[in-house]
Amino acid sequence: MSAGRFFVAAKAWVRKSSLTLLLRDKNGDWDLPGGRVDDAEFGMRSLFAVLARELEEEIKLKVDDGKMWGTSQWTRPARPKEDPGEKRIFVVHYQVSAPEDFEPQLSDEHGEFAWVENPFVGLPSGLLPEVSPGGAAAREVKPIEIPIPGFRNLEIHSIVSDFTGTLAFRGALRNPARLALLRLAHMADVHVVTSDTFGTAKRELAGIPITFKKLTDESEDHDVQKERYVESLGTGHVAAFGNGRNDRRMLEAVRSGRGLAVAVDNGEGCAREAFDSSEVFVAAAENALDLLLDKDRCKATLRV
Repeated sequence: MSAGRFFVAAKAWVRKSSLTLLLRDKNGDWDLPGGRVDDAEFGMRSLFAVLARELEEEIKLKVDDGKMWGTSQWTRPARPKEDPGEKRIFVVHYQVSAPEDFEPQLSDEHGEFAWVENPFVGLPSGLLPEVSPGGAAAREVKPIEIPIPGFRNLEIHSIVSDFTGTLAFRGALRNPARLALLRLAHMADVHVVTSDTFGTAKRELAGIPITFKKLTDESEDHDVQKERYVESLGTGHVAAFGNGRNDRRMLEAVRSGRGLAVAVDNGEGCAREAFDSSEVFVAAAENALDLLLDKDRCKATLRV
């Protein structure tokens, strides 16, 4: 591959009721149906026409329409069995509906398929769409349900997090935390509410479909503003993450409301008041967010 070259691909989120179709390729990796624009097609066919051709070839699904659903940038690792070099691919995502009785007939490109409830956990991060045209989040939100014996059954609708010191280190969002946040942003409503001490939050969070609020009103303490924010969402269905003194009231409100309150040390320390107001203390932002991605970790920590 020459320096600076990348490919364009069209991928489909094929939906049947609440399920999404994933395909496993010859290298054992999960993928979405669809593929790259061929040289002969470039400039001659629409992206959706390319996708329609791929769907008929790969799974024998004929489609006439679909909704453009977002974009992503994917650095696909080398595939020794079929494609030796690393590929940089700009992916355009479409949402496509399949008939209730549809079952894919696979080509020789794939050896297995699965209909899954939550595809956002199993797919490579490069296949998670960021922001769709017009700025709308390309996602479908469902509660994150975690039954915990002897504790309570969590049903998380919203995730609220501080930024500085909780998600970020010295104002920068490290890649493991960014990927975890991107996955969660496709599973629940994610809100980042921050004083933004370093002034970097909006830039660092760009491309992740979240609600961002920078606290600029100095007439009221920021801890009170964060508390009111989670109360407006319904604290019983919130997972809150924080590390600072001005997170303590937010965390206590969520804990008292029977949501999930998590204190985090992402390298800049955790205030004692934030620690005392939480149910779980976790080191590193990506480990804290993973409590919601890997539900057994949360269950193992809080169960009786």
